Amino acid sequence: IDYNIILQKQNESQNETINPNKNYFLLDFSKNWKSQLKKQNRYNEFKDRKFDTILCLNSIHNTYTNLESFVNQVSYVSNNNCKLIIKFLNKTSLDILLQKYNKNRLQFGTNWIQKINKNQIKYYYSHCHQEPIIEYIFDHNELIRGFETNSWELLEHTKLDDDYIERTSINSYLWEKYLQCFEILVFKFVE
Repeated sequence: IDYNIILQKQNESQNETINPNKNYFLLDFSKNWKSQLKKQNRYNEFKDRKFDTILCLNSIHNTYTNLESFVNQVSYVSNNNCKLIIKFLNKTSLDILLQKYNKNRLQFGTNWIQKINKNQIKYYYSHCHQEPIIEYIFDHNELIRGFETNSWELLEHTKLDDDYIERTSINSYLWEKYLQCFEILVFKFVE
């Protein structure tokens, strides 16, 4: 979900999710949220809310140049013990894959991804893009440090085991291996 995060409040007495408390806000979360929501006349419905669950799916890379601001803003809208779930392309896993096969670009049909420098990729997915996209990519340690220094505790890191790329057959599709480079971090906010 590019440029979106999903904020969800749970019914505390029944510990179940209720639809009226789901809130979707469209914003560039690498920039100041307050000013964007004011322009949309949605700031008043946002300012006093605290959330139990925040999903950031394939979009954390948009905060690469301003991760600290994002962490501060997410912390501001988080209840104690809020869960933050981040799915992202791990730069380290991608680098291991590209180095193992001595490649700079992977392709599957008309879809492709290319490493263009140490911290950026250029890619094109034919089902959703009209032109290639250039994005930053994070290493998992950059994200963990960025959140743990700001009252977030890492609960889980779902990833490939370290020698996945080495163990897999050379006959396996490289694109499938690329998709395995997307990892999940789960944090808990501890005020």
